[in-house]
Amino acid sequence: MRDDIILHPAKGIELPSLEQKPVKAFTLEEQARFFEVAKSYSYYEAFIFAVDTGVREGELLALTWDDIDLKNGMLYVSKNLVAVKDRITGKQKLVVQDTPKTSNAIRAIPLTTRALTLLKSLKLKRQSKTNIVFCTNRYTYIYPKNLRRAFQCVLKRAGIEQLGLHVLRHTFATRLFEKGANPKTVSTLLGHANVGITLDIYTHVEPEQMKEAIRLLESTV
Repeated sequence: MRDDIILHPAKGIELPSLEQKPVKAFTLEEQARFFEVAKSYSYYEAFIFAVDTGVREGELLALTWDDIDLKNGMLYVSKNLVAVKDRITGKQKLVVQDTPKTSNAIRAIPLTTRALTLLKSLKLKRQSKTNIVFCTNRYTYIYPKNLRRAFQCVLKRAGIEQLGLHVLRHTFATRLFEKGANPKTVSTLLGHANVGITLDIYTHVEPEQMKEAIRLLESTV
């Protein structure tokens, strides 16, 4: 029997590393600088809401007022907005997906006082012009690429390194961990499939936190 026939077809293939790359979040100083600059942009409210809720880009842009409980200060995430190519025209179009990637993506998130105030202001300003929470000047869904473009402009003007829009989601989670939030709670708020995913992503520990951990150890000796 020929040797080349019995060789495994996958032999020699190098698998990609499964190691989770460290995530990047805004420092408190960068966060303040970013939002000071973002005030002059039309998507300012969307950026604020993203960092106060940790929602994904598509979840943010798909939100309608049916998803918001202003009375009880709750956000209900259940859908996702994506840009797809129209088979007939070949152009990009927006589609709202009612079925998330996992059941955990369907979740309820308590709103911060800032987010709630922001939503009430938007609701009052737009009245019955649209059911979309964060929309264009024509009261239509925002294309994700346009939101990203505006985000990059704010970063540049604020003197912050170029990062993806997901840095707002990472900043939300990082601020929670800095305040001592339970990993399971953070995982639920982010809509992760399990807490292991959350811990794999947010395993970075700041030097000061490590020093504090050692101080706690010394206090027991």
